[in-house]
Amino acid sequence: MKARLPIEEITTTVRWRIVMHSGGDELVLREGKIADEFGISRTPVRQVLQALASEWMIEVRSGVGSISSKLNTEDRLRDYMAFSATLVACAACSVGTSIGGAGLELKKIKMQLEHGPDGTNETFFECAEQFVSTIAKLVADPILRSTLIAGYWRFMRWRMRENRGQVSKSSDDLSKILDDAIVAAETNDGERILKIVAIGVDKLAR
Repeated sequence: MKARLPIEEITTTVRWRIVMHSGGDELVLREGKIADEFGISRTPVRQVLQALASEWMIEVRSGVGSISSKLNTEDRLRDYMAFSATLVACAACSVGTSIGGAGLELKKIKMQLEHGPDGTNETFFECAEQFVSTIAKLVADPILRSTLIAGYWRFMRWRMRENRGQVSKSSDDLSKILDDAIVAAETNDGERILKIVAIGVDKLAR
């Protein structure tokens, strides 16, 4: 009998599938299929889908069910600008706050990204998750924090689409942002880190 995974791990797995699927057609997420795959009931599956819906990764369509939210070409620049603006707003609310161990965490993520198993999707996605978790901890306001996380995954989906699903290119994007964030962390200023990440997002939007 297959061991059951924690809901957080299942959410991570499904989230990654959506990110990787960003260049294709809408991805339909069927409760029964997910339940069978992970050996769980439909109740925790609904919790997984609810978590992804809160990040705007999926939407519910009548007669179809849960599907990956669409990336509309005409909304591309707006999505980038929204994430960048969220980072700036988060920075404004983080003035004077200590970053704790964020600087060390950023360095660890960078090292893992560079020296982890070569060319594996898992390494990149794990680093991408650790990165958003690290910068989100710099934000005291829970509403802004949730908005930052949702904007980040939207941004990552766009990067995967524009890089045509090539993890190596998206990894390079993250590596450049990490480099700047690590330098900013030397100031021990959360506001500075978030502003630097916003600048990195703006560069990629061009």
